[in-house]
Amino acid sequence: MGIEYEHYPVLLTFSVLAVDTDSIEQVKGKLEDVWDTVIVSSSVVPFLYTSYYCDEMGRDILRVYFGTDLLVDAGTIAAIKLRTNAIENEYLRDCKRTVNIDPGYLTLAKFVLATTKDATHRVYIGNKIYAESTLYFQNGTFMPWQWTYPDYRSEHAIGFFTILRSGYYARIKRLKYI
Repeated sequence: MGIEYEHYPVLLTFSVLAVDTDSIEQVKGKLEDVWDTVIVSSSVVPFLYTSYYCDEMGRDILRVYFGTDLLVDAGTIAAIKLRTNAIENEYLRDCKRTVNIDPGYLTLAKFVLATTKDATHRVYIGNKIYAESTLYFQNGTFMPWQWTYPDYRSEHAIGFFTILRSGYYARIKRLKYI
């Protein structure tokens, strides 16, 4: 028989696609207000990895990753995804999204994304939400799985999440979770 134990808190993150930099700044402010947290940003880069969002958001889509200073229970990620879906709806134009917000979290071992889409490698976590281990940590950096989206495989994403993990590691060590 296994022994249950409480998992140490995880670091909340957000991945945002948007049609312009003004929308990114507005969403960043909204996320900071809703979660009462400080957000750090990756650089903003063009989203050139797929045409999946083009019909809805156009061709000039931007990608940015946000890290927070908020430690949360990993079990809350489904509720957080539902809240980010509601925020996306605040930015609809002509019934089309102008922003896409995917919350996620970091642990020492992995980066996990919350999504509304099922797939063979995703786990249902309740409330119509699935979780995906998107990156795993090995030899001092994050690494992609075979199913990892191309933008999360990029040096841009991996570098940002690796830096976030370094701060997260120092913090949970200082707080004596590890």
